[in-house]
Amino acid sequence: MPIDVAALQGVPIFSSLSKKELSKLVPLFHERTFEPGHVIAEEGAQGVGFFVIESGRAQVTVRGQARTDLGPGSYFGEVAALDPGPRVATVTAETSVEAYVLDAWDFRPLVQEDPALAWGIIQGLIEIVRRREGY
Repeated sequence: MPIDVAALQGVPIFSSLSKKELSKLVPLFHERTFEPGHVIAEEGAQGVGFFVIESGRAQVTVRGQARTDLGPGSYFGEVAALDPGPRVATVTAETSVEAYVLDAWDFRPLVQEDPALAWGIIQGLIEIVRRREGY
């Protein structure tokens, strides 16, 4: 079953996009299953995608220290969909995790070809920065 638009509306990087723009993203997501103990994203490794957890639990660590747990509806890697820089945290499946994945190589061409979608993403990124800076 594909990811639904409502799940994407709650993601800050996509929060400025219309339902029509979000619907362009839906077919780019694919489902993946990660077994308990699987490292889904590794701190310092190149980021190549964005993940939305459908079911299961995962733990986020930074420099080996537990930071938070993720569950259904949680997401991570939104910046990695745009930038191949190093991951800032490790995400490890604690249980079997079903996730929707948006690979950067599928996402970037859409952003490059659709100025309205690109502008909405920029606005979402600005909102993320404002929140982090306390504005």
